[in-house]
Amino acid sequence: TTATTEPATTTTTAPTEEEAILAAYQGYWDTWLKANDPPDPDHPDLVNYATGAALENARLAIANHQRLGQVIRLPADSQISSLAEVDSLEVSVATVSDCATDDSKLLDAATGIVLDGEEATFRFEASMHLEDGEWRVATVESIEKWEGIVECAE
Repeated sequence: TTATTEPATTTTTAPTEEEAILAAYQGYWDTWLKANDPPDPDHPDLVNYATGAALENARLAIANHQRLGQVIRLPADSQISSLAEVDSLEVSVATVSDCATDDSKLLDAATGIVLDGEEATFRFEASMHLEDGEWRVATVESIEKWEGIVECAE
């Protein structure tokens, strides 16, 4: 007697537009960290998550870190977090607001000396553009900043 079993079927649902926007926004910040350790203003993933002014500004900042021999790293016990949400969504433009904590460290690459270890919480606003079927950060602006790892004020 031979037994046969039906192959397991799995279903995956495509992400919603809001999920795709938030994934691209998070991808921007993840790539920012990768592109700063070691600094590479031509990091290939930058163009996957940024466009326009956001791409230009990221490349300039990363090139500056490269020139100065600096890296950005998260501590082993990092408390970095993001509470991003889509505020508005049109056909090819969206706005994201974010309450983000940042405990990344700016280090001298050669010595490991911490040049800036300030922990802070930010309220960011980002403009997202849909290009070639992919969402990318077009602008990102720090709206408010608080010292330390705190909740964003309303």
